Amino acid sequence: MLILNKDNFKSEVLENKAPVLVEFYSVGCGPCRLLEPILRGIADKISSDQGIKFAKLDSHDGMDVFTENRVSHVPTMILFKDGKAIDRKLGLMSERDIVNWITSALKEQDVKERDEGFSKLKKMQG
Repeated sequence: MLILNKDNFKSEVLENKAPVLVEFYSVGCGPCRLLEPILRGIADKISSDQGIKFAKLDSHDGMDVFTENRVSHVPTMILFKDGKAIDRKLGLMSERDIVNWITSALKEQDVKERDEGFSKLKKMQG
């Protein structure tokens, strides 16, 4: 998992076209400590196959980023695609629930992008 901070968040997440799952956490957070091995396990299994980057940001290294992304509770996971937050989840989740959430959120985003493309084409047709 990539370690983020306020200095690399923009280049690693906001300027990245690929999906990026960011865990916003705090070192002293019990549920965050339980979530970390789950996310590492998922990252080891699917990140390279699916082109998904997994990253985490500690509140002590990026409170401004927490504020900009309206994160007030940890752990919070935000899924970014094309530099935009497309979905978020709060709290501890199972591996299966996280994988299902990522899959569903990316499919929904693909449908939205495809629908927007069709809408633009229809408008061009008159």
